[in-house]
Amino acid sequence: MPVRLIQQLRGKVGRPASSVLGALLALSTNLPAPAQEGGIKEYHITCDPDSFSYIYGNWKRDHYVPIHLTHRGRTWRDAEMRIRGDSSRELPKKSLKIRFPSTPFHDGNDRINFNAEYLDPSYLRTVLTSRLFRDTRHPAFLAEHARLFLNGAFLGLYVKVENMDEHFLRRNRLHRGGNLYKATLDGACLSTMDDADHHWEKKTNESEDRDDLRNLIFLINAVPDKEYLNFSHSYLAYDGMVNIIALNMLLSNGSTYYHNYYMFHDIMGTGKWSMFPWDTDRTFSRYGWNLPYHQSGQPRHLHRWDNPFLERALQDETILGDIRSRIDQLSLTWFSPGHLFPIMDSLEVLLESTIPLDRADDVAGLAQWRSHMAEDRAYIESRHSRLERQFEDWPSPFGTLPLRWIEDDPWLVWRSSEGASTYTLKYGKDPQFLDSDVRMAEGLTDTAFALPPGLPPGRYFWNVEAINSHGSMVAFDSRSTFALPRRPVPGERPVMINELNYHSADDFDPGDWVELHNPHARSLDLSGWYLKDGREDHVFFLPRSTFIVGKGYLVLCQEKEDFLALFPEVEACLGGWDFGLGRYAESVRLFDAGGNLVDSLTYGSEAPWPSEANGTGSTLQLIDPGLDNSLAANWGLSGPYGTPGASNAPISLEPGVALRSYPNPFGRSVTLLFALQEGARCSVAIVDIRGAQVAKLVDEWRPAGLHQVDWDGYDGEGKRAASGVYLARLSLATGSVKSSKVVLLR
Repeated sequence: MPVRLIQQLRGKVGRPASSVLGALLALSTNLPAPAQEGGIKEYHITCDPDSFSYIYGNWKRDHYVPIHLTHRGRTWRDAEMRIRGDSSRELPKKSLKIRFPSTPFHDGNDRINFNAEYLDPSYLRTVLTSRLFRDTRHPAFLAEHARLFLNGAFLGLYVKVENMDEHFLRRNRLHRGGNLYKATLDGACLSTMDDADHHWEKKTNESEDRDDLRNLIFLINAVPDKEYLNFSHSYLAYDGMVNIIALNMLLSNGSTYYHNYYMFHDIMGTGKWSMFPWDTDRTFSRYGWNLPYHQSGQPRHLHRWDNPFLERALQDETILGDIRSRIDQLSLTWFSPGHLFPIMDSLEVLLESTIPLDRADDVAGLAQWRSHMAEDRAYIESRHSRLERQFEDWPSPFGTLPLRWIEDDPWLVWRSSEGASTYTLKYGKDPQFLDSDVRMAEGLTDTAFALPPGLPPGRYFWNVEAINSHGSMVAFDSRSTFALPRRPVPGERPVMINELNYHSADDFDPGDWVELHNPHARSLDLSGWYLKDGREDHVFFLPRSTFIVGKGYLVLCQEKEDFLALFPEVEACLGGWDFGLGRYAESVRLFDAGGNLVDSLTYGSEAPWPSEANGTGSTLQLIDPGLDNSLAANWGLSGPYGTPGASNAPISLEPGVALRSYPNPFGRSVTLLFALQEGARCSVAIVDIRGAQVAKLVDEWRPAGLHQVDWDGYDGEGKRAASGVYLARLSLATGSVKSSKVVLLR
């Protein structure tokens, strides 16, 4: 074989596919087919050369071409083949997916994968990791080596990998009615930046919605730290979570958590979520011998955000302790030289005659191949001790906290990392921290940093790294965010409760919802804020990176799917509370991330609150954002079904009508609210049931709009009025007179 042609086949990533393909086809034509050896299964593909050339040259497309596949003397004549993989499609030797539209393959599967393993020069990693996970009783794909032939000539050595689908669930005794999701694209990381529709593929129940995945993404980020252990036991298959995290650490599986894994929701059984591995060729020594155990995101890569499945587990002492114990167990059993080396020895014997025949891979020969296997053996011997040194010597896992305002100054705050000598802080508007505007503060010893004055307004990204002489630990989230439009004004109420729906009409039921309003021009970061009703155990947490824009609205609803089905135009919406608002009386409270009460009110379903909001389709809405929303007099009825996510609908008022009084009956004072559609001279007086004036509250010209006046229960001479029934009378210069009954109880 000419050396030059071999070198061409080992071309760099990014070389034109056509040149690589030409050399590959030339080799396939001239290389004699080796006989079946060592138990490696053979698969013979018959394909039109032009069709094969097309999919190799158009590797970005999921384009199937017709083929015949022969295996063990049987031929499937209606099979189809395409290029598979994500970033591996760019490599000279490409992975293949074959599907069987009508007649399944001999093991019942309608799809099989042949991985090229171009980035694994040992050809062992996928097979070994599959074996390791299954040895620990963790559901994982089957994998075995295969020799592929194209039109009668040897194509290359591949790894046949089981397709993850209903057949996989059945083989692992998992209910086929469960929801299986594949983390397909970079960004499928369960973070607040994840997109369940874009980054993920649904492999079962494809026609149904993805709300359970959206809910998982929300909860795994929103649950407070002190509740995360309970959440892990309630929502996740806890032992499986511990096992896969421990194995990923031992394997240095650096190409997962942002893609290349599956999530399974056992909706027909336990109701819990499990993580399964996928595409494990970049393991063992692929990323060196000392890959950080905590790494899930990579800030320098735009879509590789931190994954809370790993990061939040590490911040809980109990979970981290269980992970470390599992690592110790695995290192004495399945992930040990005594268990793995004999398997590797047998695979070496199995593959050694085929390795020299594959001219499309990145292995120069048997000597280089054996050196890669030796490197992985050394890695296995040392990985446990290296992990232990990281656990013991490196700074401990820690997390960032939402932006704090201290004496009107913005501060970045984070939790303490045990063992840290100093902290290094980065912040800027570039999520990859690469542009020239990124600022850095090094040598910090405190866990708070006052941002300098004069920073331009906008959204910022930041991270903080704990450092000591042994190593470093980047906080979760490595790309935290904050908004910095302007300095706050002391005494401002940053966000207010503006509208609420507590009992829907039977024919229009979006569930209970509360609308928040930001009356200021700047956007506000609501990360970590939470909503409560009158009970302390009814809590709804707002996840990280929750913002409410200036002069904007944010709707908090029970079930997002139900809400958006009736209000599809509402974009700023968060759902997922598991409690409802009372139909007759209830408190609604909003707290910031520090536990400070921001806004609250207690509504009722009877006067002085509008009773029509109870089940008729109308909502309670604040008449004007400038009014005190704790007073019933300042609330009115919406039009049909309310105006969530938008300004409240104007209330139609007859000129001079006193809307209502609150409280009524009253003891100390009563508030009267009236409206003028145009400016007029008016008077408001309190008279007794005989018509005698007790007190005059207003006697002047008032502009158009809403007006509020209080009566403290004293007459015009400063004497306390007796208990009884009185009339609040509003008189206009036009001659219009309106009255409203109020009851004074001493």
